Amino acid sequence: MTRLGAVLFLVVGAIAGLFFYLQWASEPPKEKELIENFYAHRAAFERLREMLQADEQVVRVAEWGVENKIIYSTHSARRGFFSRPLP
Repeated sequence: MTRLGAVLFLVVGAIAGLFFYLQWASEPPKEKELIENFYAHRAAFERLREMLQADEQVVRVAEWGVENKIIYSTHSARRGFFSRPLP
C-alpha cells in the first residue's frame, strides 16, 4: 500500500467513523432514560415550575421558550432578557 493510499484510507475511515458516531448520538433518549433523569432531578424541575408559576411577567411556556409581557427589540435588549425578538 502506498503512502497516499494509507492516508486516503485513514481519512475515509475517520469520516465514516464520525458519520456513524453522529448518527448514533443524534438518537433521542429512550423513555426510560427520560423518566430516570426526571426523578434524579425532580427537585430542580419542581423549583423551575414554581418559579415560572410565580413570575407575573410570564404569559406562556412553549417549546421555543418562554413568552412574557415585556416587548423586546433586537436594538434595545436588556441584560438578562432574550437578545432577539420572540416569534
